[in-house]
Amino acid sequence: MSHKPTSKTSSQAAEGLTEGTPALDDLRVEIPSLSERSPLLAQAQEARGLAQSVASNPQGFVAKYAERVLRWALGPIIDRLPPVSEEVDESHDKHILEGLFLEICILIKYSIPSILAYIQEQSVVLAPIISAGHLSTIPLAATAIATIIANMTAYSIIGGLSSALDTVLDPKSSHAHFAGFWCILTGGILFNVLPPVNTFWGSVEGILLKLGQDTEVARLTSVNLHLTYLGIPAFALNEVLKRFMVAEGLSSTHTKFMSLAATVNGFLNYILVHGPSFLSLGFAGAPIATAFSYNMVAALCSMYIFFRPRKHREIKGLPVILRPSLFEGFKTLLFLGLGGVGEPSDSP
Repeated sequence: MSHKPTSKTSSQAAEGLTEGTPALDDLRVEIPSLSERSPLLAQAQEARGLAQSVASNPQGFVAKYAERVLRWALGPIIDRLPPVSEEVDESHDKHILEGLFLEICILIKYSIPSILAYIQEQSVVLAPIISAGHLSTIPLAATAIATIIANMTAYSIIGGLSSALDTVLDPKSSHAHFAGFWCILTGGILFNVLPPVNTFWGSVEGILLKLGQDTEVARLTSVNLHLTYLGIPAFALNEVLKRFMVAEGLSSTHTKFMSLAATVNGFLNYILVHGPSFLSLGFAGAPIATAFSYNMVAALCSMYIFFRPRKHREIKGLPVILRPSLFEGFKTLLFLGLGGVGEPSDSP
């Protein structure tokens, strides 16, 4: 019996071969391609969007990323600030850069008068060095040494002790209602410091000679300090009156007086040192000009305080315990003042 071979088509053969094996589609490995979830395509799209935003609105782009940098840099500081409850006008929302620029302008506006006032006060002390320095090197050295000694032994001590008034006369302090009391106590403390200063300045020449200083320089330094001392009591009074006027809301008036004194001081330093022969005093003219300037400011402030229109303030509601006693007042002022004296010594 013969068997007739069965012929199969190629398709049937292929089906037979694949009957017991998995489909080829099941064995296909999906190769990751660029899609919306692809990191490369996402970065490309982000870069494209970034370029479009820069081209369309460059100012907005800079403001946006500058805001990010500011928030990143100031974030740790802002997180440490205590929360402040205040009413916010949401309709008046400003950009962070605009607000920052506005704050800088406000700081500059209110700091310039203080900076100029400080420069004017320091010019009264430094002007003698410039005027005496044009005479010769010896007067320049003597004036510089005298200025250093005066700053270390008089100006810094008086300024430090009087800085206690900045604390007790703070507007938020209950002691601010007794400005006259605190100023009188501070004046008493300062005027007790003046005799030791005068005694020390009188012995400066001998001290400089023992330190090996030139004889002429030591003598001129002593002369400068003796003449400068004529303005030290007025300087102490001026420091007290300045704080009193600030507590009374008259700080601008004191600044005007100081501006006038700085101008007069510069004029006198030229006239009394380098002026005509019948007015020129030479080396002695510089400290005399400084002493005159301090006395003029103290006199102007005193007259303004005594003759200005009075403003009566109601303090009847204050409890009796807030009224300072004499002993406690001296104790408080000395404690705060000694801290103010030690503060300049900590600075380099």
